[in-house]
Amino acid sequence: MRRACAITKRIRIVQAGELASIVDDIAERPGHGGRRWLVLPHQESPTLLLEGVAQGEEELLQRSAAGIMELLHHPELADTFRMALIDLSAVGWGPGQGPDADAIADVLGEDRARVREIAATLRQPLDALLDVLVPLLATLDLEAARALLSDEDAPASETELDRRIAARLTPNDHRVLREAARRPDLDPARRAMSLSLPGLNAAISALGPPYRRLRNAEGIEQEFRHFVAGRAGAP
Repeated sequence: MRRACAITKRIRIVQAGELASIVDDIAERPGHGGRRWLVLPHQESPTLLLEGVAQGEEELLQRSAAGIMELLHHPELADTFRMALIDLSAVGWGPGQGPDADAIADVLGEDRARVREIAATLRQPLDALLDVLVPLLATLDLEAARALLSDEDAPASETELDRRIAARLTPNDHRVLREAARRPDLDPARRAMSLSLPGLNAAISALGPPYRRLRNAEGIEQEFRHFVAGRAGAP
């Protein structure tokens, strides 16, 4: 499953106006009912070619289901994958707001705890660190945060990540950021940096997908004010 996750992160989807095969220098179009996609299973850049232009990202994902599953070497799961995408879309999940483990479990009819367990085993320590660190870094240096999200410029290790951040921030900001990013979730990390909720959410909005603004603003803000008051009264 880790291998499938690694392949999925590298898949490129390219939309083409028309697909045709060349036989003896003669272009042949797919017949009626023929598939309108082609996969190129390159090790570094697996690519899915789709004929036609999808109307929005949701349609694009649904049309890509069969090709993606072929690139993952599980074509028999194409229909299941496509229906799961449709069901997730129907309850509000989609591009820009990816589903959590519980939502995936619900549409698949699987046990939530089991899906959470599987999801946890698939996450690499660097992935988990970046989930928290990137939004925090965006409040200090948006350009540096965006660079960490680039496929071409993503850090390969925590050592490289730390070196790049240190080159962009002051020593104090670097230290505070690294300590805060060790929190398991974004909200306690935000509080460790004494960041306001509106400030962090503004940075998250600037980053865009896959990051989402923190919810339950009123409750979180009340907790933040209590935290700041406690620090102010500390000796």
